Amino acid sequence: MSATAAADAVAIVRESFEAYREGFRAFTLLARAHFEAGAWLAAQRDSAERLDYQAPADSFERGLAERNRPARRDDGLKLVLEQRARCR
Repeated sequence: MSATAAADAVAIVRESFEAYREGFRAFTLLARAHFEAGAWLAAQRDSAERLDYQAPADSFERGLAERNRPARRDDGLKLVLEQRARCR
């Protein structure tokens, strides 16, 4: 593996992990608010959503797959918008 390919892979892993942490933190804060408010059904839903949270893993797989194809100008923006939508 070339140094450039390794650096690209490291960047993809780092960005995916940061997206995971950000998204998981958002779920956790929402779950805390629901728990403290006694909104038990919402708290249960939050728990299930946290267990199913896969947006960063999907982003990681896309990043690795797309690293080997020619970049298009709008791909980066599209990926960022998808990640933001999933983290909300």
